Amino acid sequence: MFRILAFALALLAGTSAWAQSYDPRLAYALASGKSYYVYVANRDGTHAVRLYADDANISGVDFAPGGGRIVVGDRAGVKVLAYTASSSGVHLDSVTSLDGGAAAGPPDFSDDGARILYFRSSQLSDPSKVPGFWVVAATGGTPKLVYPGSALDAVRWLRSADLGSAFAYLKTVPHGPNVPVDYEIWTVLLDAQDNVSSAGPTLSTADHAFKYIEDFDIAHTRNSLLVTVSDAVGRSLIDFDVPTRAITVRSHALIFRCHYSDDDSWFGAKEEVKGGFFIDAVDSATGAQTRVIAKANYGAFDVRP
Repeated sequence: MFRILAFALALLAGTSAWAQSYDPRLAYALASGKSYYVYVANRDGTHAVRLYADDANISGVDFAPGGGRIVVGDRAGVKVLAYTASSSGVHLDSVTSLDGGAAAGPPDFSDDGARILYFRSSQLSDPSKVPGFWVVAATGGTPKLVYPGSALDAVRWLRSADLGSAFAYLKTVPHGPNVPVDYEIWTVLLDAQDNVSSAGPTLSTADHAFKYIEDFDIAHTRNSLLVTVSDAVGRSLIDFDVPTRAITVRSHALIFRCHYSDDDSWFGAKEEVKGGFFIDAVDSATGAQTRVIAKANYGAFDVRP
């Protein structure tokens, strides 16, 4: 009797572990010839699944909080991929276009998953599509221009607990004859009607030793930014505490993209090594770096919040 019970418990435990085998924590775009694909994988890189094929150059992918949806930006617009993960794999349930016919930069879900922010470039065929930062409901609707202007490939909602409705983006500003431009991360505050209350720089290369900002992400448990910069040692990953403006170096590596996990205990990083890109998982406390996705022609990627 005891042997039967022990066997049943062991079988149940094994079944439970097997049932959790597909748990997408990484999303990444991969180019192959003229085609582009969105993949998802577990944190350790296992159970990678091709979720979606795209014939337009993918500029960004972003998980909804808690998973189940991924928003994709490409040169044809913005779309949401709804998926279901189970013990047998990951299934694409639906694809919903939110803004078609306009080239979109990397999109970003708000921390409640209700809205999507993205940068839209100008369209000569449709002058009404003004370049700038647009917001659209994640379930669909009419996109709204909230802040006209230009940006580099980094746009993020900030934590609503810190600033309410606000986002940050990366831009360049003129500097002088010896240093043509400074790289700055700007913060834009919105009111209840999505009108701009204020906008200005939060972090600038003019005030620090590093002279180039490649990318940034927000922390999910505190008011802080994870930023890839170029400095005296080459390229570094820094944590910038917004209230105190303190900087903590997280890693020295040739990292181009970075995204915190839901509890900020680790982050994903796209690293270049000898002409190829890898995706790594990095422990925030120790800096221990684990390569989880092998070398390939990766583009945008994200870690599930």
